[in-house]
Amino acid sequence: MVKVIKYVVLILSGIGLLIFIVDNFNLDKEGTKKVLERTYHGIILEIKKFKDNRGKLSIRVKDEWIHFGFLDEKVENYILVGDSIVKESGSKKIDVYRKNLNEEWYLKTFK
Repeated sequence: MVKVIKYVVLILSGIGLLIFIVDNFNLDKEGTKKVLERTYHGIILEIKKFKDNRGKLSIRVKDEWIHFGFLDEKVENYILVGDSIVKESGSKKIDVYRKNLNEEWYLKTFK
């Protein structure tokens, strides 16, 4: 009887783990799809970390808050207020333009 209970617990644990893995895979797939669909461009007016964004940065562009996710973290350590940022729908590429000392814009691309 004890062996049967152990096998049942083991099988149910395996099924639970499998469901957890499949569910996380689907969430990751949905998150990637949302990032690909997003589009934004403009001058970064403000950079903040909101509690409900899991410690990721949010930027204000044209009076709209854009909340970064895990796929955007490559840009987080680079951007500054005053930079111009461009993200087109259908692409993971993010272009950041910054003025140098001669007031000329230069481009850094993140893929």
